Amino acid sequence: MLPFFFGRSVYTAIETRNWETVVIPNSQLMKSRFAILGQREGSPLRFDVFLPRHVRAEYELGPRLRGALGIEVVGNTWIVHAAGTELRARRAGGAIFGELQLAASELVRVEARAGVSVDRYTLPAMAGGTTVDQPLRAAAFAQLAVIVAP
Repeated sequence: MLPFFFGRSVYTAIETRNWETVVIPNSQLMKSRFAILGQREGSPLRFDVFLPRHVRAEYELGPRLRGALGIEVVGNTWIVHAAGTELRARRAGGAIFGELQLAASELVRVEARAGVSVDRYTLPAMAGGTTVDQPLRAAAFAQLAVIVAP
């Protein structure tokens, strides 16, 4: 837990296992009972597993630089209304990716992500009220995000 000042109030920031930051005013902590269940030892390696869809390993390369490798599995189903019938369309597949995160300052973070995904679709046919299975399709992807957080 790291106390920090925001305006004139004092808050406590708590980092979760997912590396999200929760900000709680110290006045709330003083009014309530709470327990500290554990403390991170400062390991530069973080390993996330969100079963059944996501596995990711992140490593702190430097004080402002982190890298990660991961694999995701996707599966979506949606209903398409066509010619008075309901058809289920599906997407199934997965992705392997690498990430690089750079903290430009305390407030600004730049994240780049690149990888390869492989997906298979079951889509409604143009006529006949049936579905058609599409072959596996591979695609490369890249994402760039600039995150500004107070």
